[in-house]
Amino acid sequence: MSENLNIHPLTCTFTDRATEAGFQRFLTRQDRNTHAAPLIAGAVVFAAFSILDFVALEEPWLIIAIRLFGAVVTVSFAMALVHEWAWRHYQIFTPTLVVFGGSVINFAIWREPNLDSNYFVGLITMAIFSSFLQRLSFVRASMTLLVMFLGYHIAISNKPELGTEIIFINLYFLISMFGCCLFGTYLLERLRRKDYLNHRVIEQQNEQLTHLLDETRRDNKRKVAALNMLLHVVKTPIHQISGFTDIVLSKLSDEETRDTVTSCLDSARYIKAASHDLSAGVSTLLAYHKLDEVARKPDIEDVNILELISDATASLDENVSVSIKCDVKKLSVDRRLVEAAISNVLGDARQSASTPLALTISVTDAGETVQMRFADNGPGISAEDFACLTTPLTELDNYLNGDGTSVKMGLRTMARAMEIAGGAVTYAQDGGSVFTLSFPKRPAHNDVSNEELDAEVA
Repeated sequence: MSENLNIHPLTCTFTDRATEAGFQRFLTRQDRNTHAAPLIAGAVVFAAFSILDFVALEEPWLIIAIRLFGAVVTVSFAMALVHEWAWRHYQIFTPTLVVFGGSVINFAIWREPNLDSNYFVGLITMAIFSSFLQRLSFVRASMTLLVMFLGYHIAISNKPELGTEIIFINLYFLISMFGCCLFGTYLLERLRRKDYLNHRVIEQQNEQLTHLLDETRRDNKRKVAALNMLLHVVKTPIHQISGFTDIVLSKLSDEETRDTVTSCLDSARYIKAASHDLSAGVSTLLAYHKLDEVARKPDIEDVNILELISDATASLDENVSVSIKCDVKKLSVDRRLVEAAISNVLGDARQSASTPLALTISVTDAGETVQMRFADNGPGISAEDFACLTTPLTELDNYLNGDGTSVKMGLRTMARAMEIAGGAVTYAQDGGSVFTLSFPKRPAHNDVSNEELDAEVA
């Protein structure tokens, strides 16, 4: 279900609560360090009006004291914004301070019998301060201005000497200015929410670019590892072929040696074995490297598990007896990953078994995963050897085995296929070798296209 990004036309908030909560967190990160200065400036201006109170009011000291008290409270709150608790209550304390300031002005208008009617301009100053400098939400700004407007009504209710015409003009100007402030606040709120949506799109696209950059770096690292591996895969058999070819030529040119034919046959067998090792090594390395293409462009489909297992076991040696139990018929995954994992977990050892070998394959439903268990009664390998044989090429320090031959790729290819599929592989020795492949039932789709991201701000 797609996220609702609509903005309510009256409250100017996101209709989706989760989106609105994200917007408020965005404001916290963006505005936390910018609101203290306007609060302090507003407190200074509010306190500075004490000079006007001293000149215009008949009994100014109470109003001046209240002004200074409000200024001190405002500055204290502004300094407290460095703490999390104060910032969490910013949208509550700030409207309260604005209402307090407006109430002081309305109290002065109500209290002084001969006060000039233009004194209400202070209310307009408070409205501009709360609407544009402090950037309160549209709902809170509306409530704040409404309270000050009603307070002004009460303040002039005991001043019939002003006359109906003067009261009407004052109310007209007050309504006009408050209306402009609210309209500006409404536009700013919508613009800030649009900016939030654009910011969110940019963040998501940056995450995608970072992911692509990391994947490119990993891909380059895998390619370098593959080239290093290829060097050792090719170098050793070529040295063998070259060396034994020299032996064959030497034997053929030595007519006095009686066992020339026998030695040449042995050397030819070495050449054939080396050629086979070269071909097999290159093939296994290419199979490992081709899995990167699957990772970049997966082709998810419903594959028949029993069919894949039957095809993979059909080429096993006659000495291997196979028993298959398949409780799960289908699996949504890229077929190439399953084929690579199954074919390599069976291994060359089972295909050329010199002694009878019993292989039991079972496929079961394990909740969020489908588990394929391959168990045999062979000698198996140690846990340390399994960890070594499944180490990615990018983490290898030496691309040769202890006997100088190239690193084996079967289990390593299987582990890479399981990694791309988002699954896991475990190994245990329980009367033989037991490999367990766990495939997720639902492949992960984390990538979001640029078109989907751009649609959020449409």
